[in-house]
Amino acid sequence: MLAGVLLACRPAAERTPRLASRHTQASKQARAALPEPAAANGAPAREPDEAASAATEDWLTTVVDLGKSPHRHLRYELAPGSTHEFRVEHRLTLFEGDEPRGSVEVHAPLVIAVGALLADAHALRLQLGPAQIAREGEADTIGWGGAAHGQGESDARLLAQAHLTRSGRIREARIVHQSGSELVPLYETLLELDGPPDASVGAGARWNTELRHRGAASTKTEYELVELAAERATFRVQRQQLAGPDAAGVRAFGEWTFTRDAWPPTGYDQTAAALPEAGPRARLSVRFAVTRHAGAAHSGTQAP
Repeated sequence: MLAGVLLACRPAAERTPRLASRHTQASKQARAALPEPAAANGAPAREPDEAASAATEDWLTTVVDLGKSPHRHLRYELAPGSTHEFRVEHRLTLFEGDEPRGSVEVHAPLVIAVGALLADAHALRLQLGPAQIAREGEADTIGWGGAAHGQGESDARLLAQAHLTRSGRIREARIVHQSGSELVPLYETLLELDGPPDASVGAGARWNTELRHRGAASTKTEYELVELAAERATFRVQRQQLAGPDAAGVRAFGEWTFTRDAWPPTGYDQTAAALPEAGPRARLSVRFAVTRHAGAAHSGTQAP
């Protein structure tokens, strides 16, 4: 999840967090948050194909402890024709030492429409928007979506299609319609959210993953299953980058709840990263959260 978190943070200068790729995203977001002049002057939004999910990735998963009995496989079982509503929030805060310098928070409703199960993958349609943008502190410190000074409600909307495996991995995804670019970081982070382990596990289970990104960077993630119920499971997450230019300065933790009949998982990631481009004492804090809209799940007729 970290990969996308540090997108772009160069004071008054692409992707969003979810640490494995998100660790890289954290670095990217940090750099993207410092908007470059072109972005501040309204750089054109990326084409949908360019914004499609970026897959890097060589995964290595090691189960440390299977946990207490009973053990079971955690798998998605989404009902075709159902829809689910969520709220997605993404907040970036730039610090100078311990003093906040400026922040930007973007949140938006998310509607997931579930289509047919195709070759062990659920077809999904994702609809994000409209976006709400709030800024504090130095208004020009952090850029977002190519608009360095935007605030309030945005007309930005994003419609995408994706295939979700029953084990919780996004097999493929693409943006089919996009107005504005403010929601692209949220979308890209959603695609990288954690899934349950492949092994049959019980409460207290622990497992690690190592994800190798393009280039030399890699991210290690440690998971602990802290609660297991009939329809859901909650796990805690800690990540750090093992290699790459940001390895020494990026750490993250979070807690996510897998629910068998709805995607994405709900919870949060909190990432902290040094940001030497913005100053010797500069650092970026990034929080990404997904919450369920009460009473939102219902049956429908539309499919991706």
